[in-house]
Amino acid sequence: MQPRSRWLLASFLVNLCVVIGALHMIIKKGGMRYVRSEVNRVLGFERPSKVNYSTTKAGVLSSLPLSARDVVFLGDSLVDFGEWGELMDSVRAKNRGVAGDTTGDVLNRLETIVAGKPGDVVLWCGVNDIQSGIAFEETALHYKTIIARILASSPEVKIWILPILHANHEQYAYCVIPLHPNVTEPTFERVDRINHFLVQMCGPRVSMVVLHLCDESGIQIRYTPDGLHLNGAGLFEVAAALKSQGLLSTF
Repeated sequence: MQPRSRWLLASFLVNLCVVIGALHMIIKKGGMRYVRSEVNRVLGFERPSKVNYSTTKAGVLSSLPLSARDVVFLGDSLVDFGEWGELMDSVRAKNRGVAGDTTGDVLNRLETIVAGKPGDVVLWCGVNDIQSGIAFEETALHYKTIIARILASSPEVKIWILPILHANHEQYAYCVIPLHPNVTEPTFERVDRINHFLVQMCGPRVSMVVLHLCDESGIQIRYTPDGLHLNGAGLFEVAAALKSQGLLSTF
């Protein structure tokens, strides 16, 4: 065999080994799915490995219109989980709750709410501030700013504040803490401090709604699945309290 022929054969065999090795690696990593993901990554089209619920939900809500006759339910998961149009028997009730939101998160997306100049805003947030270890002073400042901006949006708007509920310690310890071991428990003392501040924020167009969902242990077991959130019966009680205290009475 001529030297040139030997060189070409050797080159061919080396390249063949490289190709076989590359194919073996690709197959081990998932075949064409791996190839597509690598191409997308290089081109800058890499998909996130996990969809962020809060960001996605807030983005959807920001695109929905509001009007001056709407009643906006604004807050965290306690709001998010409620079918408020049906609970309040009114198509005017609009759910703008996002699970996981702190008062700071609500403040950050408030512009899309006040832009619609809704007639009523039901505000229910703050427990995630406690669970996240946010200082009381920061929560208070956020609440002041939220309330001030809502009131400034329209001379007719009314704010209905729902109090932070006392977590049922026994259920909370069993259901929540094992899933979130670093959480700051919303103790009665922490909750009462914020609720007392919220009472002080009330005025001619700001009302604190009275709820009867808790006893000496916190949220009554019949109203909560985990000591923190409300089940259907609990949400019905909230809706009934809002109606009895005048919300939607003029519609």
